[in-house]
Amino acid sequence: LPVTLSRESYLWQQPAVLLVGEWKNTSALPWLAGRVTLLRDGQRLARYHRGDSIKQGEQVKMSFGDDPRLQIEVVREPSQQGEVGLISKENTLSALKNITLTSHYDKAVTVNLLDRLPVAGNEDITVTAKGKAADARDVDDVKGLQRWQFTLPAGGEESFVLTLRQFLTDTAIRYCDV
Repeated sequence: LPVTLSRESYLWQQPAVLLVGEWKNTSALPWLAGRVTLLRDGQRLARYHRGDSIKQGEQVKMSFGDDPRLQIEVVREPSQQGEVGLISKENTLSALKNITLTSHYDKAVTVNLLDRLPVAGNEDITVTAKGKAADARDVDDVKGLQRWQFTLPAGGEESFVLTLRQFLTDTAIRYCDV
């Protein structure tokens, strides 16, 4: 069974880089529901009961745990409120994330970092992001989900800062969380 492996980190969850496998059921029949055992490098990671069958042609994506040779550190600075503008002032709420990705591989590896940016459901709120531009926005048609892709050299490190700023009206400032 051919499996495509990738390394992904979901920054809104725990700071870790996961080894992710993706494959397609190319058999002539669906795979029936039942007991599933996940192995990584010959070691059992998990055993669970899958309640749904995997249909013919269905694409499956699954995590195989943390990649011990990749480390990520996310330092969130405290949110700050402020004002911008000389004549017409707007309230702002800003948040800063310092992100450092370190590889302990002896070869270059590609890592996808995904993060959810706040999405304004109120027309009085505008959200902007500064720093390294995302390689893809609204990933998998999820509004606010952004992806950055890095190719780290052997033993390399990559750092960047992501700044989120929300522009708010006086009534909207009570309902925001960055």
